[in-house]
Amino acid sequence: MSKDCLPEGAKCDWCEYDLDDEERESPRLNGSDEPICDDCYQEEYEFPCCLCENYDEQDVQHEMLVVFVPTSASGGDKVQPGVYAITGGPYWGTDYFSSWLDASQLAWLCPLPESLRDDDPFYPVGHLCRDCQKEMQVRGVQELTKKCAMAFC
Repeated sequence: MSKDCLPEGAKCDWCEYDLDDEERESPRLNGSDEPICDDCYQEEYEFPCCLCENYDEQDVQHEMLVVFVPTSASGGDKVQPGVYAITGGPYWGTDYFSSWLDASQLAWLCPLPESLRDDDPFYPVGHLCRDCQKEMQVRGVQELTKKCAMAFC
């Protein structure tokens, strides 16, 4: 199916609700190239950014990790709160009863932003959209510059 404008009465391939005018004008397609509504697309292909709360495509979700509270790591250690670049995978594991992070797959970038410090401890980690990742990369460079400058003082 092409991404052309769909006729009135076109339905979402997944939930079977009628597509609204905007969804028919620029339909989003599922893996079978069938039109799906924005809600189904968001549920399947996007994630919410834990910083700005906007949605972004899942392909960037596993590039950075935000750790809100000290979180179990392999080897019994804890990964401390902060923003981390994910350097490899898998960066987390589970035995169906608990889960933990693999600290060897994470590289610390910068401290946890103030706006995220009182987050829900039941969700110990989160992910960032492209724009917030760029912001955290800049913060990471600033932190590294500060540390290097302090080493020469």
